[in-house]
Amino acid sequence: MEESHLKREIGLFTALSTVMGTVIGGGVFFKVASVVDLTRSTSMTLAAWVLGGLLTLCAGLSAAELAAAIPRTGGAIKYIEYTYGKLPGFLMGWALMLVYYPANIAALSIIFSTQFLNLFALQWPGTCPLPFFAVSASLASTSWVLESVACFSPLRSFLS
Repeated sequence: MEESHLKREIGLFTALSTVMGTVIGGGVFFKVASVVDLTRSTSMTLAAWVLGGLLTLCAGLSAAELAAAIPRTGGAIKYIEYTYGKLPGFLMGWALMLVYYPANIAALSIIFSTQFLNLFALQWPGTCPLPFFAVSASLASTSWVLESVACFSPLRSFLS
């Protein structure tokens, strides 16, 4: 059987969309108030955002250097596998699948549902915000289905 490879190309628009969707997407709507509350000044708030941006830029450039040095499909799992062996790479894949990706999707679901409720001024009488939980549950179940489709990807990586 012939081994297939993914294309190793990404355009400017795709790269910007990916970064904006994952890094900037949700946090920018909720972190500003907490940063301003902690710093108590506009200049310190801007300095904190610039520092965060520089750290994010360094992380992105580090990932790009790893991708150039280890040109294999699989991202962080393959980098860990190449450096430390198959078992740590396998465990990294499972940790990403069971902890990181679901937590990321849950956080984005909560951010989306909060913004959705605020946009349409939806409120539920009493203390239980039912629409909030309804939107969050629908997004969480959708993400669970999408995550379960890729369930055996780390296992295939370990066995190959």
